[in-house]
Amino acid sequence: MKKIVASVSLALVLSACGGGGSTTSGGSGLLPGDDGPNSVQPTPTPEPTGFSALIEWDRPTRREGEDEGSLLLDEIGGYEIVYRDITENIEHIEIVDNQSIIDRSEFELTALKPGRYEFRIAVFDKFGMYSDYSETAYADIGM
Repeated sequence: MKKIVASVSLALVLSACGGGGSTTSGGSGLLPGDDGPNSVQPTPTPEPTGFSALIEWDRPTRREGEDEGSLLLDEIGGYEIVYRDITENIEHIEIVDNQSIIDRSEFELTALKPGRYEFRIAVFDKFGMYSDYSETAYADIGM
């Protein structure tokens, strides 16, 4: 029986999503400090609605077991990303089986709450055979 080698390694790129940027007001013709009846008030910057983490991995290229062999790109069925906020202890699973994402070897998790997260990933082939999970990667998000 062949087994997929879990040579999947993770890299995390963290960023805030939501509003952001600076506020500006157009030319109102008012002098500085003039709060006339038609003055333009700056629009407040919205609070971020969540954070995102870009998960990147190295595509595995071989199987292990009795009949070791290569693992071709078109044999990969997808990836299973398991992540959880350690403080809430709720595990989430994302199945990535879109071929364009498989080719790119990255996936963005969005709407994450601030916290300390752990991430693991496994690859599966088109026949449903899974690798072991990668080593756990940790990240502080929004903290």
